Amino acid sequence: MNRSISFYIVYIVLIPVMIIIGDQFFKFSIPVLKGVGSFGPLVFGEVFNHGFMMGGLASLPPSIRIICASTLLGFAFFLFLLIQYLLTPNLIVLRLGLSFVVGGIAGNVIDRALFGYVRDFISLMNGIYFNVADFFLGLGVLLCIYSFFAFRNVLWHPDCIRKGVLINPRLQFAFSFKLTLIAFAFCLVLASFSLAFMKSIDIPSEHLRVYILSLVALSGVFLVLTFIAGLFLSHRSIGPLYGFEQFVEGLLSGTNQAPFRLREGDNYKHLEQIAEKIRQRLKL
Repeated sequence: MNRSISFYIVYIVLIPVMIIIGDQFFKFSIPVLKGVGSFGPLVFGEVFNHGFMMGGLASLPPSIRIICASTLLGFAFFLFLLIQYLLTPNLIVLRLGLSFVVGGIAGNVIDRALFGYVRDFISLMNGIYFNVADFFLGLGVLLCIYSFFAFRNVLWHPDCIRKGVLINPRLQFAFSFKLTLIAFAFCLVLASFSLAFMKSIDIPSEHLRVYILSLVALSGVFLVLTFIAGLFLSHRSIGPLYGFEQFVEGLLSGTNQAPFRLREGDNYKHLEQIAEKIRQRLKL
């Protein structure tokens, strides 16, 4: 692969983890910050947010809120990994924005899992509080929106669209099906664990029915996304092999003498060097 491990570590691991650590550090420093009172336009206090954004859905049972928040994080991280893999390396601002969004969501989900609520402590307007995770989440969304407009020629340029995703339908569908089966197994494990947990804490039957319907719907969406992701992921490997096969056949038949080039982000970039050696050996 043409992408270094360190590249993934920075955007997928290091940045989100730093946001989580910084968010938790300031949250545990709330007593000290409250003693400061204010710093310029910032006012420090302490508010326990039992709902989601702006305190919404606070009336739901704590267990439901925790499960919903954890599910949101799971979906966000899945899409985050997929998009980070498919993006071209030069879209740094968009990659950074995605890392901020995932780090911000994770910081608040950790709060909800540990305490059942999110600790907010910064206020710019009277009665409206937020935290470090909220700040990076909002900043990440703004960076993503900015990137969609500022780098639209890179994101939506025809040369960047992978035409003909189904290079080898039989192999790609088989790969996607196997990947979806693995995802389905994880969905079953999650469903078994969560239902057993909710039964043990005696969740009202009406809430349990809503949860089961939501679980089935979310699992269905997740499995469809997994299958589609498998098609794109397999294209990154099958595409170069298919192109190399066509290149060799073109050399042998004399119909193609152009250098072999892969798309940005394709696997097996070393095939370009091998193809050039073949061309040189055949004196083309």
